[in-house]
Amino acid sequence: MRTIGWLLLGMALVASGVVRAEQGCSDGFYPGGTQPGGQICVPIPGYGTSGGGETTPSEQWQSRWGAIATDPSGKTGIAGNALSKKKAEKAAVSQCQGKGGSDCRVKLSYRNACGVLAWGGGFMATASAATLGEASEMALKGCSKDSPECEVFFSDCSYAQRVR
Repeated sequence: MRTIGWLLLGMALVASGVVRAEQGCSDGFYPGGTQPGGQICVPIPGYGTSGGGETTPSEQWQSRWGAIATDPSGKTGIAGNALSKKKAEKAAVSQCQGKGGSDCRVKLSYRNACGVLAWGGGFMATASAATLGEASEMALKGCSKDSPECEVFFSDCSYAQRVR
């Protein structure tokens, strides 16, 4: 009698293997409705993450551009934190022209960096680098080749900004 009881219990356990707790969806998914081809399985939010909550999207950064434009008479235009090189350059040239510059041209464009314009004794130099100190040193060194009176006239850092 006891053997029959164990046999029936074993058969019941084998037969119960057909039943699926997730109603046909694999681990990490739940039934989300049906379509002509069958059932739709939807991911369970946070399944498989250590925190158990919603998954955090990865960080995304957006580049920023800056530009410096000048004309032969010394008029300058500057732009920083623009979303594209074209926008930065256009804004710098436009500002230079707005100050009366007649032949404004882009002297420097920089992305996710710092830009510096050094000026003195009628001479100028531009430079860009990862930091303001590096860019300033480079611009002053370039300008000082022609004039001992050089000073930083303009500086800007247009670094990438986190958008997510």
